[in-house]
Amino acid sequence: MKIAWYTPFSEHSAIGRFSQRVVAALRSLQAEVTVVRCERKTSDMRAISALEDDRGWVWAEDFGRNPIKKLNSFDIAIYNLGDHFDFHAFSILHQKRVPGITVLHDYSLHNALHNYCLSNAEESNDYREHLYSEFGHEALEAMDEMYLQDQPARWWNQEIARFPLFRWAMMDTLGTVTHANHYRGVVADQIGCPTTTIPLAYDAITDAKPAATPLQDQKFTIITVGNVNSNKRYSAIIRAIHESPLLRKQCRYRIVGSSDDRAVEQLQQEVEQLEHPIDVSFTGRVDHKTLEREVSQAHIISCLRYPALEGASASVIEGLRSNRPVIVSDNGCYQEIPDDLTFKVSPPKEHQELTRQLEWIVNHYDSAKQQAVRANQWATERHCPKSYSRAMLEFIDLVLYNAPVLRTSDRVAAALKTWGIEANSPLLERIDVSMQDLFGRPESSAKAA
Repeated sequence: MKIAWYTPFSEHSAIGRFSQRVVAALRSLQAEVTVVRCERKTSDMRAISALEDDRGWVWAEDFGRNPIKKLNSFDIAIYNLGDHFDFHAFSILHQKRVPGITVLHDYSLHNALHNYCLSNAEESNDYREHLYSEFGHEALEAMDEMYLQDQPARWWNQEIARFPLFRWAMMDTLGTVTHANHYRGVVADQIGCPTTTIPLAYDAITDAKPAATPLQDQKFTIITVGNVNSNKRYSAIIRAIHESPLLRKQCRYRIVGSSDDRAVEQLQQEVEQLEHPIDVSFTGRVDHKTLEREVSQAHIISCLRYPALEGASASVIEGLRSNRPVIVSDNGCYQEIPDDLTFKVSPPKEHQELTRQLEWIVNHYDSAKQQAVRANQWATERHCPKSYSRAMLEFIDLVLYNAPVLRTSDRVAAALKTWGIEANSPLLERIDVSMQDLFGRPESSAKAA
């Protein structure tokens, strides 16, 4: 099996680290895999160190505008796709030329679409036209309302969760892999191709031993890891610590990850305006070794996310693998983690439940550590790169089996479009029935690996 594996591949990319592990596992199963870097080949991107691959990698941008000739020698192209256009530009552009399998990492691709439209103004409708075509007037009205209220950040960080936008980038895909069941059904319904769920493969940041319970004069360290943005619920952690005498006395909070100056300034102002002083600090962007140290020195890891915009979370896997108690929001992919392995917080009751969970962990840390060890064992088995790779190879076989039927359907659809057939025409239903009589409905794997 010859695979062109499109992926970001810089040391700043979690998807790149996922790909590094999966590609190695695929090769151990005798697949012949070429890493194709799908980022835009800008000077800024080239300045970031690449991840290591013992067989090297190629830039998709070097294939030119028509990659068909380069990809003809492969059995399948796998396109990793996330909500960052510069990191995933050629997964989007080349899939339109050479359909393959999409690994959809994010539940929604609004930011990628916005920047795609800016970069391809001559070939693409604008962002609003795409939004209307997938969700109609309701989405446009919601967006306009946020801008009228001078709250554009609320649209991009929160409201877009109501309108999962990805069809624009996947119209030609032959099959889709999701990393959690919470968005698989929506993707399958909207894209209409074989779709499967394979739990995200990811290794631990470090082989950290369970943290020692702090001594009486020491504080518990709570950390949140990742690029700073509002859906990670920093303010909720800050408020919970501030309003609990126990947590104020016994906890400090570390925000680990890159951020723009404005986001840090806003959080610092929030802390300075509190009635009681609390210990909050920021690291900025950290390298891998520093991240390992931050995790090893932490006692509690917060993976709160609301709204949950990602398909699955590398951060929560890293947290589960760290042997530290992990707090999560009870939504999205986090709902699929067994209840007895994390400390879940319901978004509508976030303040009360977050305070209660943190206080329980602090008061019963030895019990919380035992739960964390069980979580590590579960995550190690569920998120194994080799298991992921076996499931991927099985899915590739399924997709290649169904591909001729999907291509025939696409050609029929293109012909109907040129004839001006309306979407609600009874003719479409008759054609669909006839296609099923001829070929059967394309198979779709609903079972998570």
